[in-house]
Amino acid sequence: MRLHTVALGISLCVGLISVVACGGGNRPEAVTATAARAPRPRPLPPNAIRIHWHREALLPAIRRGRVCIVTVKTGHFCARYRVGQVPAVELKKKLQAKGFRVLDVPKVRA
Repeated sequence: MRLHTVALGISLCVGLISVVACGGGNRPEAVTATAARAPRPRPLPPNAIRIHWHREALLPAIRRGRVCIVTVKTGHFCARYRVGQVPAVELKKKLQAKGFRVLDVPKVRA
């Protein structure tokens, strides 16, 4: 019976994944790391807008048009562009004229 109890204790000690190592008690050196978290992103200032650009908005336009965004801060906001102008640049200029700071995040396709 004693051999059975010792074997059971060893198998529990080896088989269980726990925060505290077997027999470690509450000592700090017995605690293992379970998962690493990425730091939370910093909140944006009240006048900043983060825009994830499509590749087409970063290239010179082949025809005139307008580019629009909708955010909680700006509502529906549009800027017009002409042939040869970059839509993203024109929208940024108009947002900056209204007092907003634009943080660019290019859209990356994997």
